[in-house]
Amino acid sequence: MGSGVVSPRNQSPTTAPVADRVGLGWWVGFEGGTFLGWWDLGRSDSTVDAPVSSDQAEIGWRVMSRQWRRGLATEGALLLLDHGFRTLGLQRIWAETMAVNYPSRGVMTKIGMHHVRTHVREWQDPLPGADEGEVLYEITATQWRQQIGNRPAFDAVRGS
Repeated sequence: MGSGVVSPRNQSPTTAPVADRVGLGWWVGFEGGTFLGWWDLGRSDSTVDAPVSSDQAEIGWRVMSRQWRRGLATEGALLLLDHGFRTLGLQRIWAETMAVNYPSRGVMTKIGMHHVRTHVREWQDPLPGADEGEVLYEITATQWRQQIGNRPAFDAVRGS
């Protein structure tokens, strides 16, 4: 990746061994020696020995605030979609965020995901905006193939 995000093609993910075996994990991005953020493709729970689905995964990202508005979340997410669908053979990739997190929702839309539902959860110590709920977005392998065709992920990132 041009901005220094580690591509799934040249870096092994590092998570629980059960996730590693199927190609899921966490990737980090650097530009020079500057940490940009992380991207993950995995399961939604944090139980190390929980079963891993072979046909679907959750995608996520966290980019350092000083790196926002550079397209890094989108760039890394597109590469992970490519890895998930083309390399791992996943059939569905989904993401979840707070309804008020418009930047992440924008990334989800930009990478071809669509809104599935909004639901409100009960939290002991809710963050501002929690009353507006959580949103779920998804994209299927078929939708991804229609969107990207046979282009490499790098071309999709660059809008080629």
